[in-house]
Amino acid sequence: MVVFKSSPYGGVSHSYNDQNSFEILCGGKVLARPAGIRWPHHGSPFHTRYSQQTKAQNAMLVNGEGQLRGGAPYCGRIVDFESLEQVGYVCGEASPAYGGQLHSWKRHVILLRPSIVCIIDDLEAPEPSEYQWLMHANQKLSLDQKTQSFSQQRKDLIMTTKMFATKGLKFSQTDEWPVDPKTGYPESLENAPEKLWHFMASSNAPAKRFRMATVVTVDRSGQPVDATISTPEDETILVRLLSDGTRTELKVHLSFESDHILEVESINNDGKIQSFIKK
Repeated sequence: MVVFKSSPYGGVSHSYNDQNSFEILCGGKVLARPAGIRWPHHGSPFHTRYSQQTKAQNAMLVNGEGQLRGGAPYCGRIVDFESLEQVGYVCGEASPAYGGQLHSWKRHVILLRPSIVCIIDDLEAPEPSEYQWLMHANQKLSLDQKTQSFSQQRKDLIMTTKMFATKGLKFSQTDEWPVDPKTGYPESLENAPEKLWHFMASSNAPAKRFRMATVVTVDRSGQPVDATISTPEDETILVRLLSDGTRTELKVHLSFESDHILEVESINNDGKIQSFIKK
């Protein structure tokens, strides 16, 4: 299951600064989740300075800064959606949420059923900027900077994530809260929130335009996904999946010279073809 949010109401009231954010769950277990809670109550420093903010979401920072709070002017919106037998797709545009730091941020999310998720981030800023991709998890991630990948295991699930960006990415993770949950409540007898793991993939050089792709594969123990991920051409990622006799292929283009960003084709046992291309 993939959850995606891009709201025209923006961050206001009980809604957080989490436009274009996502969550990934499988079998009732959360694998990619938002961090922070309303502790010890709504409006506490931990809640307003962290839990409500973009840094606590599976979203993007620009030059280390997140989205602005203030309702509809700082919003997101769903700009495209497809639902095929083997493929789910959604695209959100959330640049207004950054108050002028971005001209555009389209996040394309593709679910190749049942267990591959591809996230494509396409950003453009008014001036060269640095970009930070965020994800939070219950367990510590196993990072491999050399292969630009990371993994985590939760009970019988193994989530493997491969990241692609033209100039590579810098990885980091921590289990420290950026804001001490007991700020303002040092004598609270309530148990502080359990620590989570916070992952960041940062761009290696400032750029006005930045495009990256993230491919997530979820395997159940003893039931590996029949899939391949390759790079047949420069700045092109090819994902192939075979599931219940249906062959699905996703091609992602990181080059800004390409006339489209992704293409999908799915062929079932009966030879039925479903496909789409997105610019």
